[in-house]
Amino acid sequence: RRAFTGGLTVKTTLDSKVQEAATTAIRNWLPYASGPRASMVAIENKTGMVRAMVGGDDYAKSSFNLATQGQRQPGSSFKPFVLAEAMRQDISPGSTWTSKKKVFSLKGGEQFEVNNYNDAYAGVTTLANATTNSDNSVYAGLGLKLGPRKVAAMARRLGIRTPVSRNAANSLGGLKEGVTPLDMAHAYE
Repeated sequence: RRAFTGGLTVKTTLDSKVQEAATTAIRNWLPYASGPRASMVAIENKTGMVRAMVGGDDYAKSSFNLATQGQRQPGSSFKPFVLAEAMRQDISPGSTWTSKKKVFSLKGGEQFEVNNYNDAYAGVTTLANATTNSDNSVYAGLGLKLGPRKVAAMARRLGIRTPVSRNAANSLGGLKEGVTPLDMAHAYE
């Protein structure tokens, strides 16, 4: 209650210049009052301090903070967690993989079909190249080889606090429950 009524001194790690730049960037790209909405978190890697956070337009109108409460599907931004687990298991970024349309048969007979954006495939490619090009075909196969449980554990270890699905699509960021921008920023840190 005192936080909203006064009497406290609040210290923050926010940098007013970085905060203003973040707010301006969002307003410039999404200028419409009717939406859509975006959030942004900027973290100083060396210290882990939050230097800017944009979670909404006006706290008085809506106290929901997209940066700390908005759980969204991470999509391909989840692939670095797969790469981190691959490297932990001594799989080199120089290792070669096949990039093509794939259908994986999972336990219980479920089929997991994987396509790349615009059906663009590289044939035989390195993991480094698959990372650069965000190759779903390679990453789906890699995630299954590593094990979805181990990919989930790596994401948790790196800073994702929401439950991470242990399904076949987790390597592509297909989760049952989304992640917050704050968690993603800390995990990347």
